[in-house]
This record gives sequence, structure tokens and C-alpha cells, in this order.
Amino acid sequence: MRDKSRELQAEARERAEALRDVFAELAGLSHRAVAKTPNERGIKTAAGKAWTPVQVTRVRGRLAAA
Repeated sequence: MRDKSRELQAEARERAEALRDVFAELAGLSHRAVAKTPNERGIKTAAGKAWTPVQVTRVRGRLAAA
């Protein structure tokens, strides 16, 4: 189970890195405002759904930890 968890965490970090430029562009905005932008641009989450402020918080956290 730990290996699968580490694999999923690594995938999440890779997805966050792929979005680094988008998030850097929106650095001064709230989580809610940032969530609107990828939705408007047609960028889906890993699950293929719309972005939420919670997901923005998680991606920002991953990018800050990198």
C-alpha cells in the first residue's frame, strides 16, 4: 500500500509541476479566483473535473514544497 501511495503522490507532484506556469501567472489571486482560470481555459483536474479552491490549495502546497 505504501508504494501505491508514494506513486500517487509522485504523480500529483508531476501534475503540479506541469501547471507551475499557470499558477505562477495567477500568484496574487485567491484560491477561488485561481480555480476559475483553468476551468475557463478548459484545463481539467487529474480526475477530469472542474477545479475547486481546495484543489488549488493542494497544488500550491505541492509547488511550494518543491
